[in-house]
Formats: sequence, C-alpha cells, structure tokens
Amino acid sequence: MLDRKTYLTSELVTLLELPRSTVVDWLKNYSAYLEYENCGKRKAYTESALNILREISAWRNEGKSGVEIENLLSAKYGLRPEVASDPGTDNGKAAVSEKTAGEAGKVTPETNAVSGEKGKTAGASSAALAVRAEAELLPEKLADIDKLAACFREIEEERRRSSSKRWYIFISLGVLAVILLLAGYFAAYRFAAKLMEENRAVRLQMENAATEQLVLQQKQGETIAGMEAELDKRNRDYEQHLSTLQAELAEQRKAFAAEIKKLEANADTREKARVLMLRNEFARIQKEKLAELEKLSGELAASKRREEELRSSHRRELETLQNKLKNSEVELSKLKSSTSEKSGVSPAETADQTTNQASSANGRNVTASGNPVPENEAAGK
Repeated sequence: MLDRKTYLTSELVTLLELPRSTVVDWLKNYSAYLEYENCGKRKAYTESALNILREISAWRNEGKSGVEIENLLSAKYGLRPEVASDPGTDNGKAAVSEKTAGEAGKVTPETNAVSGEKGKTAGASSAALAVRAEAELLPEKLADIDKLAACFREIEEERRRSSSKRWYIFISLGVLAVILLLAGYFAAYRFAAKLMEENRAVRLQMENAATEQLVLQQKQGETIAGMEAELDKRNRDYEQHLSTLQAELAEQRKAFAAEIKKLEANADTREKARVLMLRNEFARIQKEKLAELEKLSGELAASKRREEELRSSHRRELETLQNKLKNSEVELSKLKSSTSEKSGVSPAETADQTTNQASSANGRNVTASGNPVPENEAAGK
C-alpha cells in the first residue's frame, strides 16, 4: 500500500487555525466520517479527514447546528449517525424476524411438495433430507434473531447510562460553578475589607504625621520666640551699659576740668607738674574708656549680626517645615481621594475633608508670638 500523507491532532489544529479543544471535540463527535491510521497510541488522520474538518468548519461559520452538520455529512458520505432505538421498535423487529422464520417454516412443506412433484425420480429420501436441513437451520436463525434483539437492548441501556452520566456531569458542573461564585464573592469581600483597613491605617498615619509636624512647628516657634526675647534683653543690657559708661566718662571729664581749673589757679611748678600728670592720667583713662566703648560697640554689632543670622536661619527652618507640611497635606488629600475612589466614598465627603484640612492649615499659619500670619505672607514663606 502506498504511503499516504497523514496529520496528527496538533498539525490539524495548526492547519485549521482553530482552538485545540474545538478540533478535539470534532474528532470525537464526527469520528464515524473521519479516516485515520493508528500510529502507536496516537491517531494519524488522512487528507480526506482534513477536508471533512474544513467542511465542518465552514458549516459552523455559516451558523449550522450539530444535527444539521451530522445530516449533511451522512448525506454526502453515505453514513448515518446512530439513532436511539426504543423498545417498541426492537419488539417489532423481533416480531418481523419471528414472522419471517415462521413463513420459512411454512414454506418447507410446499417445497417438499414441489420437490416431490419435480423429483419423482429422486424419491422420498431427498425430500426428507431437505426438510431435516431446514429444521436444523431454523433454531440457528432464531438464535441469531435473539442475539440481535439482545444487542439492541444493550445499546439502549448504554444510551440510558450515558444520558444519566451526562445529567450527573451537568449537575456537578452547576454545583462547582456555584461554589466558585461563592468563593469569588468571599475573596472579593476579604480583599475589599483588607483594602479599607489599609486605607484607614494610612489615613491615621498621615494624620499622626501632620499632628507631629504641627507640634514641631509650635515648638520651633516657641524656641525662636525665646531666643528673640533673650537677644532683645542682651541688646538692652548692652545699650544700658554703654549709656552708663558714657555718663561716667562725662562725669570724669567734668571732674578733670574742675581739677584743672583749680590747678591753673596755682602758678607753682609743682602744681603744673601735677596738672600735667593729671592730664596724662585723664588721657589714659579716656583712651581706655574709648577702647572699651569701641569693644562694646563691636560686641553689640556682632550680637546684632548673630541675631540677624539666627533669625534668618530659624526663618528658613520654619519655611522648610511649612513646605513639608503643605506637601504632606497634598499627599494626604491625594491619598484620601484615591481611597475614596477605591472604597466608594462620595465626592461630597472628600470635598468636606479637603475643606477641613484647608481650614486647619490656615489655622496653623501663625507667628512664633501667637499672632496670625496674613494669607499672602504665609504663601510667600
């Protein structure tokens, strides 16, 4: 026999460009019309089987049902699908067979008569042999008819069992689908509850962070206020000390002037020498006082510079804290909007929460001394 081109199931799937499950179902449902060869444990289908599968695919695309395709295949290729036989039909066939057998039994005497008429020369022995042969074949024919009826009954019983199995499979699939739906609903409920819990935890964490930042800002304000008060006190002390030194210097000048006037009244050389000494002493003291005044002035200027640097440093830290607070509030509002979308919170509730956050943020914009900061000044910081 010449080698014919055959195709495995995977090759049929590739050639037909259909899902594997669909091709496997067709190979099973229409196996009576498909020619194949056994290759070990697998089946290899011929070119004619591939053409039949293509015709089935075309009929399916036209919207034909499985029964219509079965009828078309049987009409085209001379095959018929198995039809479930009922007990009445089997009994009728058995009755017809018995009738035929009976007629065959009735024909035997006529045959004997005819043979007797035609074979007078053969004698009665040939007629007896013919009757005996027909009588021996009759039980075998009846046994064949009984076997055929039993075969039909087995086929009917097999179809009933397959029908009950099919119903059992359908019920099992329905129960499995219900179980899967319940499991999916339970999993979705658990996931939603877990998501809401995580959203609450994140919201609480963000609120705690905002509260900590507010407390830190208040502490920084109090620290800045204390340092400003201390610097103001130091400045007042420096100014008071400077004014005291200036007053003492003025009094010393007056005292030296009075002393000089007294010394000038005397024309004695000793007095002149004393006057010269006093002048030198006065110049020395005045120089020391002036040096002290310059030192105090330098310390005051340095103190003012340090105060200004400290104020600018604290102002920058305050601006940094305010920017961080604003960023955290923006992140909190974004997180709340996202959580409201996931958990189903209405936009009106989200807008109320955003308004409360804005009002609390405006309430936080205060100076270190407790006075409110204007809107434009807070934005500038």
